[in-house]
Amino acid sequence: MRYLLILLLAIGLTGCGSTAAPTSTPIPPVAATPSQAAAAPTAASQAAATLAPAATAVPTEAPTAAPTPMPTPIPTPKPTPAPKPLAFSGSTDKKTTAFTFDVPARLNWTFAGDGNFIVDLKPTTSGSGVTIANDIGSNKVTTWLYGTGTTTKVYLDVMANGPWTIVVTPSTPVIASLPVTLKGNTNEWTTAFHASGDVTVKWSHQGDGNFIVSTIQLPDGTQGDTVVNEIGKGADITQMYGLDGDYAFDVTANGPWTLTVTSP
Repeated sequence: MRYLLILLLAIGLTGCGSTAAPTSTPIPPVAATPSQAAAAPTAASQAAATLAPAATAVPTEAPTAAPTPMPTPIPTPKPTPAPKPLAFSGSTDKKTTAFTFDVPARLNWTFAGDGNFIVDLKPTTSGSGVTIANDIGSNKVTTWLYGTGTTTKVYLDVMANGPWTIVVTPSTPVIASLPVTLKGNTNEWTTAFHASGDVTVKWSHQGDGNFIVSTIQLPDGTQGDTVVNEIGKGADITQMYGLDGDYAFDVTANGPWTLTVTSP
């Protein structure tokens, strides 16, 4: 009995001192399949995806070329038709039909008689006219008319004893540069020239009547200073001062004449 109690006490003390951990058989880990690994991203990749969402890809398109604008057509200006000349003719005294024309104008006249040939350009209304020709015997002359233009109708008053023609052509004369030499043999408005400052005029006249030369200021055609006023044959040199612009000469003569204009 005594030995049985000691044995039971020993067994009870042993069970209270150490409790043995129950043993269990470890379960081996199951390997994930490739599809499962791809479907289950790691925590790091999930955080990165949350912080930086993937950019949406924008499809690249080729730039569209802007259409080439059509050039605006430039209208071609129609050329201004040349003014038609006005022609008159006769064989004795005559007042022509009335007409209008632009100035400046070139007048070409011919006369085949042996007496006076006098032509005046007169307005159909009251007012003084302009002498176009005042000559004796047959001749052929080109002269000019200057001015700023008018809408007043005019006519030619002709005195003649033989066949004659007059052609009036609106035209702008060429402005000559100095030096220039002008020639004629009867009354005439010369072609134009440009002068600035002081000039020298050398003249000669072979007729036996008046030789009178004065300037014409262009473009209005107003009469200016007298350059020469002689009778009969002669030749000389005279000066003109303070010119500035375009000029022509109004010449009265009954024989061949020459005017040469030069700068000093």
